[in-house]
Amino acid sequence: MNEPLKKSQQHNLNIENQLLGAEIESNYDSETADEPSMSAKQVIEYQNGKKMSEEDIRLGGSPPLKTIVILSIGPLISQITGAMYGIINTVWISKAIGDNGLTAISTYNNFDTIGRAFAFFLQVASSAKISSLFGAGLKNEASQVFSDLLRLTIVCGIISPGVFLPITKLAARWFGASEDIVSLGYEFIFPNMMSTIVPCVYLLCCGCLQAEGRSWLFSIVQVSSLVSNMVIFAPFFLFACKSGIAGVAYSTICAELIPGVILTVLFYMGKFSIKPHPSDLLKKFSVHTWPAVKIGFSQLLYQLSLALPGLLIRKFFGVACGDDRTMWNDIMAGFNTFCRFWTLIMAVPTAMTIGFVPAGSFAFAAQRNYRFIRLLLHSSWIAITWTLFSMIFTVGIPRIICLAFSSTEGYLEWGEVIVRRATLCAFALPVSIIVTAVLQSQQKGNLATVLSFLTQLCPIPLFSTILFFTAKHDVARLMYCYPLSNVFSCLISLPFLYFAIRKLLKFSKEDKDAEQELQNIATKAKEEAKLAKDSENKKHQSDDEKEINLDDIKDDENQKGDSSSSPSSNSSSSKDADKKNKNKKNGHSNELPDGDEIPAEI
Repeated sequence: MNEPLKKSQQHNLNIENQLLGAEIESNYDSETADEPSMSAKQVIEYQNGKKMSEEDIRLGGSPPLKTIVILSIGPLISQITGAMYGIINTVWISKAIGDNGLTAISTYNNFDTIGRAFAFFLQVASSAKISSLFGAGLKNEASQVFSDLLRLTIVCGIISPGVFLPITKLAARWFGASEDIVSLGYEFIFPNMMSTIVPCVYLLCCGCLQAEGRSWLFSIVQVSSLVSNMVIFAPFFLFACKSGIAGVAYSTICAELIPGVILTVLFYMGKFSIKPHPSDLLKKFSVHTWPAVKIGFSQLLYQLSLALPGLLIRKFFGVACGDDRTMWNDIMAGFNTFCRFWTLIMAVPTAMTIGFVPAGSFAFAAQRNYRFIRLLLHSSWIAITWTLFSMIFTVGIPRIICLAFSSTEGYLEWGEVIVRRATLCAFALPVSIIVTAVLQSQQKGNLATVLSFLTQLCPIPLFSTILFFTAKHDVARLMYCYPLSNVFSCLISLPFLYFAIRKLLKFSKEDKDAEQELQNIATKAKEEAKLAKDSENKKHQSDDEKEINLDDIKDDENQKGDSSSSPSSNSSSSKDADKKNKNKKNGHSNELPDGDEIPAEI
């Protein structure tokens, strides 16, 4: 009789969750100045006895700067390690295969980026949406979203190789690569793209860890994967197994497959805040999954924009070089060096956005306006400062940077020119990336996609085409397309930023005092949790001591039992001695001449 009632209640609860989830995207439209802010309401709720969850404390319980640092330090370590992996991996390739290996990797590197773009799409989708669900009080919905995105990894694993792998060789020839470079590079890209599902699962799990605020665990997983790749798997496949350039792909697959499988199993075992069940894989998709996909789609477009314009740049290189294969190889090797160091320059801005998205999504869903603005400010100044600092080195000493990979004169000549000119105005690039992250954290996936298209996909093809057709054989001049693109993207992003935060600025002043009170409540909750944990540890310690005392008491009792039984043994031995003496008196001895005894009965 109660079963239909339970189903009806569950149905009503699902409807309420759907309505609340939809309300997140427009939660500022109905807000008025006469009503207390959401931050003030939350203070009242917590003062009336509501408990802060672990996610509330991790994502919204510390000051904004501290939160950004904590949530970004893990991604920063992994980004720097990843950039160093690219550099060290380039050194391995140079030593194992030579400059042709660097040229082959550079020729096909954009297709590798395309394959991984789908993985980053899932990472951002999970990180932004699930942390937003935590902020809106819809924690139980996160499990189904995780399972839905896990099913999408299969789709991504089919699309990437199915669409792009057949055109890789054609594109390499279109760039102007020689047949030996085309064949060598294909040995690298084939296993990479065929295993696209591996980084998809791996980065999806990493995004969920970030959504829960587990920045250090995120860092440990990523750093362990990268270090094992460049220290164990890459040397093993390149030098021990002599697998050629394909060993680079094999090492990456192994380094990401192991942690990806382990994390997926741990999620379904209920070891984290997100607790999916295997049966979720057979259920219909959650109403929150499509908004997550829209958020992630902007990241997919951004990642593709890192790859697709590069295809056009490589074509222009080929046309500019004509039939001079030596010049083309030197230019491509120098361009590969720029790509590797560009990853290092972008490490901090990328880490800031990875840390900002879950914290910003949580703050926006909870309508903590002042906190959102402060998170944005801290993310921006840290990212811009780092890129400005990095630009000083790449513009000032590019030749020394290039010497880390090779000392060939032709390579050094072009590497110096490309690295110096392409990194000009690098300080302007973080603006567009951070504004995109702001839109993602506000669940404005469509706007984020439009901004990614305008700032990431369009500028480089536009400026490179203009520069190429005004001077077709001037490769050095062509590299100015990158600084022009950075400045253009920055200017385009500013109007999007204004419309994204104008309402938040209006209400942020009202939230300042409430935000401080929420942080005090979170600090108190942390202290209470720590005290509870300490008391629990002391309780376990006292229980262990009691068990030890009981064991000691039992040992004492056993010793007393042994001592009480010893008099009887002494009396029996004295009786045996008396018996022997009596036998001796009667002339019967139980001893043989050599001292051996015989039974008394004989």
